[in-house]
Amino acid sequence: MSRERRNIIIAVVLLIVLLVAPFWPKLKAAVSGEDAATGASTAQDQGAPADGETGASPDRLACTVTVTCSGAEEDLDAAVRDVLPSDGLLLPETAVTVSSGATVLDALRTACAAAEVPVVTSGSPAYVTSIGGLAEGDGGAVSGWTYQVDGASPTVGAGELAVTDGASIVWQYVTRWE
Repeated sequence: MSRERRNIIIAVVLLIVLLVAPFWPKLKAAVSGEDAATGASTAQDQGAPADGETGASPDRLACTVTVTCSGAEEDLDAAVRDVLPSDGLLLPETAVTVSSGATVLDALRTACAAAEVPVVTSGSPAYVTSIGGLAEGDGGAVSGWTYQVDGASPTVGAGELAVTDGASIVWQYVTRWE
């Protein structure tokens, strides 16, 4: 093979790599059946797991996510209260499956996306500023979103804490830090 022909082949291969590289995560996700942003499965549920099983595989983790503002209603403006569910549940306990290594924030985004509940974050690491239209500051100067995993309040941000299989994640809107 001539040197010129070899150089052309190398140039074509490099051009293909450069053209495909920006789209690789989406292509990979489409082939594997995952959402490119969250790692959540896009495949339809194939049935409930047997008793005692979580339904997760070694590279997938099952957890539940709940989002509530229960107890904070009295501190909210009437206009905000009127658009919230009467029981304070913006997202009832919802089972989700995420990729191994996914964070608590990824699980929140996955659960809320499925229920069409908007989640707004800011900064890096990400800070949750609003869920379902209920934003920090809507219930007073120190109001905002906090979370617990299996009943404990972590000391790191939700975008930094990895989900564990079977975790129960509860997001709570608070108006006081007591």
